[in-house]
Amino acid sequence: MHTDSYGQQTDNAAKYTQRSGVERRLLSRFRTRMLAELQPLRPATILDAGCGEGYVTEWLASAFETSEITAVDGRADALAALADRNPNIHVEESDLSALPFADASFELVVCTEVLEHVPEPLAVLRELSRVSAPHVFITVPHEPFFRIGNLTAGRYVSRLGSTPGHVWTWSARDFRRLIRAEAEPLGWVSLFPWQGVLARSRG
Repeated sequence: MHTDSYGQQTDNAAKYTQRSGVERRLLSRFRTRMLAELQPLRPATILDAGCGEGYVTEWLASAFETSEITAVDGRADALAALADRNPNIHVEESDLSALPFADASFELVVCTEVLEHVPEPLAVLRELSRVSAPHVFITVPHEPFFRIGNLTAGRYVSRLGSTPGHVWTWSARDFRRLIRAEAEPLGWVSLFPWQGVLARSRG
């Protein structure tokens, strides 16, 4: 368990390093469906925003071998772990609500399982949209199903299934309202028990 850049407890790496079980299978399906959405875009430049230890970054690097990939996160220790495994990926430590990049810097911005952790998701979404040119791909837990899954597995019962570090929860309707506030949705993606969207920046 680590403390993220917002002072919340998180164990993000654990779910990506499990060798078996239901969660492993769900993540494998998540990866397959995410990459199926993104590969037709053929982006030359990609930003993984809120990359953590970089497991999704590695998925992207494997799928887009000729793309220039940048990973950004607020946790120096997580970025160091990513850089140790992947010295060719550029990493930047930054608050996601104030990214150190010019407007329209990346053809694709990816942000997976992050907005539920941040105090001001709309501000982060605005920054993701600002630096994209033009595509943004975002995922969050699909509630209430994500919590129900935790409870079924006997996790976080005292928190009614809410994962430590999650400060926001979104139904499909609430997630769509959030995205439409800053971007133009191109397609909603089912990644059960997560939900995603491929959107276009309005910048």
